[in-house]
Amino acid sequence: MSMLLNFRGDIIRHYVDIGHDVMLIYPAITHREELMSCIPETVRMVQVKVDPHGTGIIRDIFYLQTLCRIYKKERPDVVFHYTIKPNIYGSIAARIAKVPLKVAMVAGLGYIFEGRGFIKKKARILYKIGLRQVDRVIALNASNRNLLVEKGYVRSREHALISVWRRCRFEQIFVRYG
Repeated sequence: MSMLLNFRGDIIRHYVDIGHDVMLIYPAITHREELMSCIPETVRMVQVKVDPHGTGIIRDIFYLQTLCRIYKKERPDVVFHYTIKPNIYGSIAARIAKVPLKVAMVAGLGYIFEGRGFIKKKARILYKIGLRQVDRVIALNASNRNLLVEKGYVRSREHALISVWRRCRFEQIFVRYG
């Protein structure tokens, strides 16, 4: 939860400030009261069941279906995902729901790209599938961007941007490339 509030709160507030209707989809493990105290009251909040660290495919399929229903009902112009499960399943759901602009942010690639094993291989395959559904992938550092491009996780070099999140750059990412 603190990651959302510390690193994405400015993004949420920025889009509310310039007049956008913002919906926040958050995991059931999150304390709603904590969220409500830190983001504008005009933000609509939808809680979903997701196991952020689990590897069970049945739960993940249920999560994908839930996001598909939400996106089809709400018909957003833009979705912005920034953790591994939303980057995978949210991006696939947004593609199925025909969301016009899909953006994924990759804060780090450490865990799933370190070592071997079936679970990590499965995660890398799913990550590649998910990231190839979006219009833009924002990497927070050059080494992550280069890895995403070199290993084919993004469709082309133009789809992978490097960003230091600053308020003045939001429009660059969502408008210039939209």
